[in-house]
Amino acid sequence: MKQITFALLAISLVLTSCSTKSSVNGTVALKMSAATITGKTSAGRLATSPSGRTQATVSLTSVKVNFGDIKFEVDDDHRKSATDSVYEDTKLKGPFLVDLLSASAFIDQTIASISIPNGNYKEVEFKFAKVISSDAMNGKSISISGIADGKAFEFWSDTTEELKIDFSDKTKNVIISNNDLSLAIKLHLDQLLTLIQNAITTGLTDTNNNGKIDIDPKNSDGYGDLYSAIKKALENETKLDDGK
Repeated sequence: MKQITFALLAISLVLTSCSTKSSVNGTVALKMSAATITGKTSAGRLATSPSGRTQATVSLTSVKVNFGDIKFEVDDDHRKSATDSVYEDTKLKGPFLVDLLSASAFIDQTIASISIPNGNYKEVEFKFAKVISSDAMNGKSISISGIADGKAFEFWSDTTEELKIDFSDKTKNVIISNNDLSLAIKLHLDQLLTLIQNAITTGLTDTNNNGKIDIDPKNSDGYGDLYSAIKKALENETKLDDGK
């Protein structure tokens, strides 16, 4: 299990549990957002290309993620020590398709506001899910598009991997005690931008002539290694954050 620290479609939100829970609850507003250190969706080239040009940019035009169930996992110590009820994990049923970019600016998307039993939750767990639709997202769970050195590109993945995310501070838990709490799943994209910027220097080419550079699990344009590096970076740089 890897440790890694999206507009909402019309869906039915169902909370399920494995056993009786505390009747005392708090409310969690769960959001998702994308971010870079600068807060911008484009960045200057990090290295000089063979032609000597240095001013090209990588700009993002779309960031979409689809995932399935979301689970708030109870801390094991708290589960064992609870005396007023049996604390079990709380699950929010998906799927959720979230669009994190609008008018070239990052936006926060509220996934749900839910009532959760008081408890100490160590992490949030979710599973990527492939979209079933008739549009360009069909069969994809992640799609990030943009312009690299004047050429359209798309990184996409059909991963259905189950992931656990935690705060950057591993000692910090999600504590619900009759309180309202805002949490954000934050997708950090700096490494993605850097990896694509560096790849510009070797020349990104639309080898299958479909109008864009594909960075995908099918190795459509021959960038399988870049795909693997970006996928790993996204997994490693997604964190749970206070949704403020």
